[in-house]
Amino acid sequence: MASARSSRLIGSWATLGWVMLLGALIAIPATIVAGGGADLTPTALQLLGISAVGNIVGLLLAYTAFQGGKVAVIAPIVSTEGAMGAVISIVFGEQVGIASAVVLTAIAFGIVLASMGRPNEVAAAEPGGLALPPETRSAAPRAGPGHPDTRSTLLALGAVLFFGINLYASARIGASGRSSPLASAGSSSSRCRCS
Repeated sequence: MASARSSRLIGSWATLGWVMLLGALIAIPATIVAGGGADLTPTALQLLGISAVGNIVGLLLAYTAFQGGKVAVIAPIVSTEGAMGAVISIVFGEQVGIASAVVLTAIAFGIVLASMGRPNEVAAAEPGGLALPPETRSAAPRAGPGHPDTRSTLLALGAVLFFGINLYASARIGASGRSSPLASAGSSSSRCRCS
């Protein structure tokens, strides 16, 4: 919830900048200490680049969605990044069982349900804030912080897509047998977005 609050207070670009700076301050020393045996082939570098772009764009989209959307709607949508990574893997030829397909379908159904909201809900000033008094409800805005809206939902779905790309690319680096701390740092830095 800190990222939602930060993106509302200082904006999505500033929030992204701070997350990237703090992530770099942690990841770079860890990579220097533990990255001595990393085999950075051209394919691994391409996958690292894809993973980085997926992470950065996903974070920016998620923070922008948090700026104008309802946290209770946006956070569950963004948390389905693992399912999107699985779908991307399936698109690229990964075989899955019936149970996995059922779970992925249930997740997709849950996203649709979570993104639906009543357009006449009254907004709180911010997550956990007090609702507006009854006499001001008629003048209350119908979109913005605390309300479901199409733009924020679409931004959250875009974030899920880019986080899924990040996870898929990071997994491909790990599957090559040449796992490096760089791949781990790239995929774990995205974990900072919803806390």
